[in-house]
Amino acid sequence: MTGETGRIDRNPCLLAVEKGRVGCSERVLEALREDQVRVKVEVSLVSTGTELHNIQGTHTKPFTYPGSTGYISVGRIAGLGSKAEGWKLGERVLVQMGHFAQHNAGLDHILRVPEGVDSVDAATAILLGISLRGVRGGQVRLGDSVLVVGLGVIGQFAVHLSKVAGAHPVIAVDPVAKRREIAQELGADVALDPKACDVKAEVFK
Repeated sequence: MTGETGRIDRNPCLLAVEKGRVGCSERVLEALREDQVRVKVEVSLVSTGTELHNIQGTHTKPFTYPGSTGYISVGRIAGLGSKAEGWKLGERVLVQMGHFAQHNAGLDHILRVPEGVDSVDAATAILLGISLRGVRGGQVRLGDSVLVVGLGVIGQFAVHLSKVAGAHPVIAVDPVAKRREIAQELGADVALDPKACDVKAEVFK
């Protein structure tokens, strides 16, 4: 064991404390196991769809309150278990865990962040991967028409990746004006407000 490996009695975190309410709290962080690394978090990403469903009690999977939200963090290794071979103190890693100041993470829950990649950018990698799989699975090619409905983080990535793949037109749909504006900055040829028009009629003009 090297670095910070002992039990921490007060590890700050964000929790869904009850249905519809998030609060700051603290949790015990147990002593590091030999097959774990301890990560001091620099940034954690809000996955708005999943997390809001958990907080509001509308997810398809049951959620127990109080409970941790989030599943994407980036930070630096502050402690090493004796079996954490190939890892070094101070390395930046992507951690598939939620909004805590520190994590004890299994080796199968961390990915190395390359030097030169901003921590905020690295934190988006999981959601970017979802969009990338969708564009690849849809076999988007040069000249294809693409419709993206819903312009959260995953939808915005889907707009941009579709455009990069050569799609035209890329049509983005969302009732929030700011989201539509961002989508156009990312390459959407058309941005529609579903509350202000018949989207199907507009798409099939």
